[in-house]
Amino acid sequence: MDPVELDALAAQLDTILELDRDLATEVVVTLAEHHDRRVIAPLLDLLASGRANELMVRAAGWLADPGLHRALERLAASRIGGDRGGGRRHAIWNFDERNPDDPISLDRAFALYRTANLAGWG
Repeated sequence: MDPVELDALAAQLDTILELDRDLATEVVVTLAEHHDRRVIAPLLDLLASGRANELMVRAAGWLADPGLHRALERLAASRIGGDRGGGRRHAIWNFDERNPDDPISLDRAFALYRTANLAGWG
């Protein structure tokens, strides 16, 4: 994707909360895949609004930006064992709740994917 196409997607970030879910997902995921930091503030808005879907949460993981950490923690708290969401959680937190520190219980495929992406950023 060339810079002009990325700029066109980024132009939609100002109205991210008003976009339909499919278009908002496309914008967030595409910009995150290209490590475009313009998506971070709108992604925070999506996470806070409760409109973030699983792909958007994964995009937040791909960005690995410390500024997203608190919003992801709040989302995790609302999804894991809380009343909201009925205990459903996004795949990014796919681990064994009885033993969350055990690396074997992590979502191995996602962890490898994220590690490979982070290694390629340097």
